[in-house]
Amino acid sequence: MNTKPRTIVHGDRRAFSLVELLMAIFILGIGIISIATLFPAGIAQQQKAMDDQVGPLVARNAMSLLRSRIPEGSFGYVEIDSLNPPPWDVTSGDFPWLRPAVVVGGASNGPAAGALDVFNTHAEYGVDVTTVTENGSDPWIGPALTSYGGIPYAGHQNDDPSTIVDGIRAPLVVIEQSERQYPKFDDSGRAPRYYWDCMFRRAGDKVFVAVLVYRVQPLQGDQPPWVVQADAGGRIVVPWSLDLESGDNDYQPWRVGQGIGFPEDRAQWILPNADAGDPYDPMVNDDCWQCPGQWLVDQNGIVNRVAIGRTRKDDPTTHVELAFPVPPMAEDSVHIAEIDALGFAYNAQRRVPQTGSLILPANARSDGDFVYSRGMVVPPDGGVVGGPAVSRLWYVPTGFTDGDGNEWNFTPVYILVEEL
Repeated sequence: MNTKPRTIVHGDRRAFSLVELLMAIFILGIGIISIATLFPAGIAQQQKAMDDQVGPLVARNAMSLLRSRIPEGSFGYVEIDSLNPPPWDVTSGDFPWLRPAVVVGGASNGPAAGALDVFNTHAEYGVDVTTVTENGSDPWIGPALTSYGGIPYAGHQNDDPSTIVDGIRAPLVVIEQSERQYPKFDDSGRAPRYYWDCMFRRAGDKVFVAVLVYRVQPLQGDQPPWVVQADAGGRIVVPWSLDLESGDNDYQPWRVGQGIGFPEDRAQWILPNADAGDPYDPMVNDDCWQCPGQWLVDQNGIVNRVAIGRTRKDDPTTHVELAFPVPPMAEDSVHIAEIDALGFAYNAQRRVPQTGSLILPANARSDGDFVYSRGMVVPPDGGVVGGPAVSRLWYVPTGFTDGDGNEWNFTPVYILVEEL
């Protein structure tokens, strides 16, 4: 058998060229970048899921705490008469949303800064603290405040203005800032992430509570935990109150049906001065109700949320859409004023049903194009058109900077409104 040795011929071996190497790196980079972009979106989605889970839990715990700490029958009512009419149209005795007084300083043995003195009655008990209260000069709020400048309590109608003492001692209900944190601040130095604050409203024989839950992120590494404070103008910061009827801002009351931009006639339903290109600054408290995901509660306790919001200053492309359009008013809760009658229900024959009053905007009946009937709005031509229904909003602002330069960013998480 004749065998020959096998000859192996090697061709020229060529390495990758620089162009091929760069192309490979480029393709790899695109893949890595694509994967990397998923992480922020995933983190944001995880945070939103956490907010959706924790928000209702914190609000329910807050409601339980308030019910356990505020004795039954503690809330009073507001006496109104023809000589001192309030600007809101409600049953005699009711009062609009009022925020508790906030402790901003005082004695070391008293409540800590940020505590809520629900009725602002610490002075009667000799507690030497300084509080910030609702603005008594506000004609919409002032008539509802007691001589303490706080929420009406049972028996306050008998107060002697010279001594601020009566036969029924005012309740003292204090809720510390540390009781409104989640998780609780501990010795590990871990700052709480979620906080809640509240406000109260009487409607007929019921007292309602609005609990606002928000997430706090410190913008500096070394700063104290957040406590509710007053702004430079001495106003309560959280929750923030916006008067849609005030001439100090660009807004106006919302009409029934507004809030959803129907394509066929969006101009009719869009919220006034919240359209693309309208003046807007997300860092201004009066404007930040338009931020995406913002939670809102109106003067009658209706909770809504911004489904599509604006993120840039004077955003030229986006208008605001709510999760739900502005609802019509309840048929049995709208007070129909008589011709030439005073615009509030102090007369028993013209009272709103005791099941609960609705508060209408001040100009609701001076609007010549609309007439209120059966809880809806009927213009002269007979077609049902939304009339002014929402005149005030409460919500959590985007953030706060105190006098020491400490900065916090706020993210609204949830609003719960229930009977106390």
